[in-house]
Formats: sequence, structure tokens, C-alpha cells
Amino acid sequence: MIKYILTDDDLQLLYPLCRLEEIERLFPEHAPKEWTIRRRYRRLGLAPINTAHKQMMTALLSAREENVTREDWDAACIETVRELLTNQTEKIWEKIRTVESRSID
Repeated sequence: MIKYILTDDDLQLLYPLCRLEEIERLFPEHAPKEWTIRRRYRRLGLAPINTAHKQMMTALLSAREENVTREDWDAACIETVRELLTNQTEKIWEKIRTVESRSID
């Protein structure tokens, strides 16, 4: 059976929704090594994922409107990012299952 390894396209779906550690946790047998992921993002002209994730979260959290409490805004932002990550993760897992199911033992 072919073991699927995440492609550049897969990694771009996750950028910057999660950190490197999260990619390894979500796709333990399918994620390339950390240094490979870093190199791929650099080759694509993207900032380091952990930096980009932190910047994205900082920007989201600082965009709070005055009529929304900090607690509500933080929760809404975190939930939105979590939903986006879940959707992208499901797309990638579907691709993994499809590719691996087509491989011949």
C-alpha cells in the first residue's frame, strides 16, 4: 500500500491555520518532517508557519469592535479558526483515504 505524504497543496490548505506541531499531530503518518515543511513553505515564498499563525491570531484578536467584549471576540476568533482548520483537515483526510484506497497491496 502506498503511504500518502502531504503535498505542497495540502500544506498550503493548512497555512497559517495551525502550527507545525499541529500538522504532525493531525497527520502523524502522513506529515513530512518539520524541516521539510519549513523548507516547502520557504520555497513557496511563505513566512514561517508558526510566525504566520501567531500574526494571524494577533490580527484577528486585535480587530475587535468596541461593542463586543474581549472574551466573546476571543472565543469567536478561536472558534472560526478551529472550524476552518477542521474543514481543511477533512479535505486532506478525504484525499489521503482516496489515494490510499486506490493503491495496490
